[in-house]
Amino acid sequence: MERIRGGWVNVPENLKCKTDLKEMGLKPTGDAKAEVWNSHIWVKLYDISETVPRQPATEKQLAATEKARAAQLAARTCSRCESIVKRNKTLFQGLCDFCREKQYIQEAQESALEFMQSWVEDKSKYLILDTETTGGDDGSEIVDIAIIDLDENILFDSLVKPCEPIPEEATAIHGITNEMVENAPTWPEVWSQVQELLYAGRTVLIYNADFDNRMIRGSCKRHGLDDSPFGSFCVMQTYAEYVGNYSSYHRDFTWISLREAACDHGIQLTGSHRAKADCITTARLIKDVAKTKEVI
Repeated sequence: MERIRGGWVNVPENLKCKTDLKEMGLKPTGDAKAEVWNSHIWVKLYDISETVPRQPATEKQLAATEKARAAQLAARTCSRCESIVKRNKTLFQGLCDFCREKQYIQEAQESALEFMQSWVEDKSKYLILDTETTGGDDGSEIVDIAIIDLDENILFDSLVKPCEPIPEEATAIHGITNEMVENAPTWPEVWSQVQELLYAGRTVLIYNADFDNRMIRGSCKRHGLDDSPFGSFCVMQTYAEYVGNYSSYHRDFTWISLREAACDHGIQLTGSHRAKADCITTARLIKDVAKTKEVI
C-alpha cells in the first residue's frame, strides 16, 4: 500500500478517508488504496470510484445512536455538581475530582466530630497527656509531664530532671529552666507512677500524639525501661479533619497548633506552655467541639 508523505496536499482528488466519504454520503466497497500521515497516525484512503451511497439511518438506528451518546455524556457528568469531565477522564463513584475531594473532606469532618463527641460522652474511658521536652529530635528528654481526665482533674503533674541541661531555646518555649528541675524526680522515678495511669485500659488523648509518644519511648530507652505502646489517639489529627483543613497538594489534612485551635474556639490560654496547661486546653477544645451539632 502506497504511503503518501508530506500531508494532505499531496493526496490525489480521487482518494478520500472514511470521514470524508461519510460526509459525502458514501461508503467504501474496496480496500484502502493508500494512506497519509496525519500528525500522529496513518490514515487509510479509499478510491471514490469504489464506493456506494450510504443507506440513510433508520429511526431505530438514530434513536440507538442518540441513546448511546446520552449514556456516554451521563458517564462523564458529575452527579453532584453536574459538570462534564473531559473524555480522557473518568468519574469515581459518579463524582468529578473536585466533588470527590469535597465529599472526602465532609465525611472526614463528620467522622472527626463523632469521635470527639464520643470522647466526651464516654469520658471515663479517656485520659489527656502532654509533655514538654529539651527539644524535638530523638535524643531529646522529657522535662515536664501531665495527665488529666476530661473533667480537668489533675491525675499526674511533675517536672522531670533530664540527664542533659535544658537548652535555652527550649526554655524560651516552655519556660522551664535548669534551676526548676534541679530537685525534680528523674524519668525512672516518674515513669513508675505514669505507667499505672497509661496502662490502666483508658485511651490516652494527645495533641500531636506522634511527638509525645516518640519522646516517651526515647526517654524509656535511654534508661532501659519498658516502653510497650499504650492506647493513644491524636487530637491534633482529629481536629484538623474536623476543621476540614485539607491540602490538595499533600493529599492530607494540615495540622493546626493547639494555641491556634484554642483561639479559634475562644478558649482562654493561661499564658504558659506547660504540660498541665496544655492538657487543660486540649480538654476544653474537645468539649467545645463536641457541642457542635453538625459540621459546616
